[in-house]
Amino acid sequence: MTALRIEDLRKRFKGVEALRGVSFEVADGEVVGIVGANGAGKTTLFNTLSGIIRPDTGSIRLHGQEISGLAPHMICKLGIGRAFQITRPFLNLTCLENVTIGALNREPRAARARERAMTVLAQVGLGDKAEMLGRDLSVSWRKRLELARALASGPKVLLLDEVLAGLNELEINEMVRLLPTLTNDMTVLIIEHVIQAVLQLCSRAVFMQAGAVLVGGAPSEVMNDPMVIDSYLGAEREC
Repeated sequence: MTALRIEDLRKRFKGVEALRGVSFEVADGEVVGIVGANGAGKTTLFNTLSGIIRPDTGSIRLHGQEISGLAPHMICKLGIGRAFQITRPFLNLTCLENVTIGALNREPRAARARERAMTVLAQVGLGDKAEMLGRDLSVSWRKRLELARALASGPKVLLLDEVLAGLNELEINEMVRLLPTLTNDMTVLIIEHVIQAVLQLCSRAVFMQAGAVLVGGAPSEVMNDPMVIDSYLGAEREC
């Protein structure tokens, strides 16, 4: 069954066409990596899927229901959760309070939402930091808190925007091992520049350039495509 169907999405910001007819489908339970250079349109795509911005034209269907143009809270309620690249926890709230806010999307009763938040914190390895304030967390722990807040909302489709950015090699490896244990019953889209993580985590990859989807397929095939190597991986290797 198709979890997400994206058809001919277009978005222009003044003279810049950020999305140019983006179309692809994601099956239930599939993990898809969205790859491409900075400015390729990846985050704009996530912003349209999560309702932060409205596409100019095109369709987004979540399990057959049109969601294009709905408000972010409505899209979250329908089952799309998102973890952002730049983490912005409520600095003066505890980890438990931060994640409880996410849990209230699925469980309106405060006590039950708090229980759900504690469960998710334990799953991401923050159970012993439940009472720590957001401002006191390291980058690595903030990444996990961001992930926990998204998971607590009860998503059917989870959007992960560079959850490995800013982590060292050890932390990246730990996160790559952790993610499948948290999302094995979800449909997941991952924006990521750590190619090895895409190869390990994803069943399929979609390569974007200049707002358009150019290549899609098995991650190893996409990463070995001459166009991807010339336009993206070659530049990455030179850095």
